Amino acid sequence: MPASINQTKKRIASIQSTKKITNAMKLVSIAKLKSSQNRLLGQVVFANKIDLVMEKLSLLGSASSSYFASEEYQSNNKLFIVITSDLGLCGSYNYNIFNFLDDVMLNNKDAHYLILGNKGINHYLNQKFNKDLELDGTSVNNIDKLATQIKNYVLSSYENKKYDEIHLIYTKFINSLNFKVEDKIILPIKIENTNNDDLYLKIPPIVEPNKDEVINSLIPLYVESIIYSNLLSSAVSEQSSRRNAMEKASDNASELLDKLTNEFNKARQESITNEIIEVVSAFNNA
Repeated sequence: MPASINQTKKRIASIQSTKKITNAMKLVSIAKLKSSQNRLLGQVVFANKIDLVMEKLSLLGSASSSYFASEEYQSNNKLFIVITSDLGLCGSYNYNIFNFLDDVMLNNKDAHYLILGNKGINHYLNQKFNKDLELDGTSVNNIDKLATQIKNYVLSSYENKKYDEIHLIYTKFINSLNFKVEDKIILPIKIENTNNDDLYLKIPPIVEPNKDEVINSLIPLYVESIIYSNLLSSAVSEQSSRRNAMEKASDNASELLDKLTNEFNKARQESITNEIIEVVSAFNNA
């Protein structure tokens, strides 16, 4: 068999092996995506309720609470917590985060940055900026544990005035094909009163024991709710992006296999035809 045919045969075998891997990774991503989506849907309902409660409390006035931002509030002492992935092969998921973060760094040169996820840590390993390494090396795969760790660090850093404004950069899941990197301010709380309930303001509810104590008791739950929801959103976006990438890779492998199979069949047919011609010519010359 000619060398070109053997090379084509080896390429076909290699691509078939790669296709099996990409198909397997796609199936794993689909399973993880469904699980994460179900958790996200349930968490969004809970987070919306917490947001509504905090909004109603803010309508009663929040000047006495250090967790709320005043209208003239400005900050130069910021921390940006960035959620990237631990694993690769997830399409443009991390690339979009890096592009977004590069712009943020350009406009916030004096801010501190806490990068979570191996891909983000390795990408910015040799770059010079104000790094916060308090949670460095923490896996982003264990969302429950990570949400608690970030919440505790955010609250302690804010209460001890290490930072007076803390952001979370994450990927918002819109649908299976669309994701958007967003910057969410965790603390201080900046609530836009979209539901101006006049009756609520004219006849305010009785809050026991008092408004400040209720707010202070809700703050840890509110902060963790934001962090947990956005971590889930990032996880769903990552798995959806990986599924799309693996599906596209599998489709490309199928197209390449079809092309190589046609080339292989054509080359084999030419080889067989040449052998027949040689046999016939030898017979005629005998």
